[in-house]
Amino acid sequence: MIRGVLLDPQNPGGEHHIAVSSMAIPIIVATIRIPRLKVSDRLPLLADSGADITSLHLRDAIRVLGMRKYLQLRGETTVGGVGGDAKYFLEPTRIIFVHEDGNIEGYNFELRIAKIPPGSPSKLKHALQLPSVLGRDILHHFRIVIDYSREEFYLDHS
Repeated sequence: MIRGVLLDPQNPGGEHHIAVSSMAIPIIVATIRIPRLKVSDRLPLLADSGADITSLHLRDAIRVLGMRKYLQLRGETTVGGVGGDAKYFLEPTRIIFVHEDGNIEGYNFELRIAKIPPGSPSKLKHALQLPSVLGRDILHHFRIVIDYSREEFYLDHS
């Protein structure tokens, strides 16, 4: 079992972070390894069963990669979503999860890394607020359990 948390979007810095309402956001922590760039980092990902792909959004991309490595990204693609089309870079990546019992599980995939959006400062500000997403390309390996009555969220194979 890979345990996540349900975060309260209205109180992300609260003492317990756990929300009891249906507004809770399911977050899982994973390690992302991008071999070409020699980068590895743990980061929180929004588990989004409505997202086709796993993506590293701008705030996390700059934090994890730094600007020097970010500028080395290539392999652009366009992804359509609820908010319209967005441009991403593609990077072969390994995602690694640690189970509660200490076992490690990983998957190789093509990570989408958000490009800096062209246009106004408000577009950039919005892009910097988006959380990175764990999409169905990885989630399909698991059973997803979100139990608001018990305030728990986890992934497993049962």
